Amino acid sequence: MPSACLIVYEKKPRWAVALRRALQNPSLIVEVRSFTGVAAAIAAAPASLVFLDVQEKELQPALDWLDDVGRHFPQVRVLVALPQELASAELLYREAGAIDVLYFTLQVPAVARMAQRQLAQAPRDQLTVRESIAERMPWPAFAVAQP
Repeated sequence: MPSACLIVYEKKPRWAVALRRALQNPSLIVEVRSFTGVAAAIAAAPASLVFLDVQEKELQPALDWLDDVGRHFPQVRVLVALPQELASAELLYREAGAIDVLYFTLQVPAVARMAQRQLAQAPRDQLTVRESIAERMPWPAFAVAQP
């Protein structure tokens, strides 16, 4: 797994479907259905962008999780989607560390731009000396010797 991906936590795949359409590289989306799954995905890719689709019964657990993740994984950024009727909780999530709070899937293009920025800033995987040199060659198709 790369050092960063877009981790989407939601019970029903509504946002993930829209994000797959909007992203240039939809293979970087990891869908999870529990906070335990989110934690496992973050452990594997610690510079990720996490998208939480929070429902009414998850308000407090999601706030607690968000507060905790900021302390343990400082490179992780979190976006929160709330139902319109829970708009009063927006400030709580922002204070806990969410970089944005969204309400409508029409906001997916903005999420896609944030995800692309976060993924571009993520640290790259360590390359071997040979791979590093090959990556910088002006003719990449011929940079690696054929066996």
